[in-house]
Amino acid sequence: MNESLFGVGINKADIEGEPYLEVVEKVVQIVSGLLVAERIKKTPDLKNPAKLQEIKAELLRQLFQEQALPDIVSFQNGNLIVNRSYLRNFITEYFARAEIRKAA
Repeated sequence: MNESLFGVGINKADIEGEPYLEVVEKVVQIVSGLLVAERIKKTPDLKNPAKLQEIKAELLRQLFQEQALPDIVSFQNGNLIVNRSYLRNFITEYFARAEIRKAA
């Protein structure tokens, strides 16, 4: 097995039947995977907690403009996991803020 490979998964939580969420989570999976792959310079980076925290901070900054809960993405055994529940909350709050700005 290639030690440079990593997975990008979704923690499904018990949320079903939300098609917009499924589309957004697939985009987040793809973009997150590309961002992580770009940041990994050497295979040991996937096992280095400091490097993984640095990558996680970069993901939060680039994907969510640091407006999401830090646990929306996490690393487990060298794989990136996106928390579906936190992602749904982020999307809901994002659209609510956009509607409030539009109404003001």
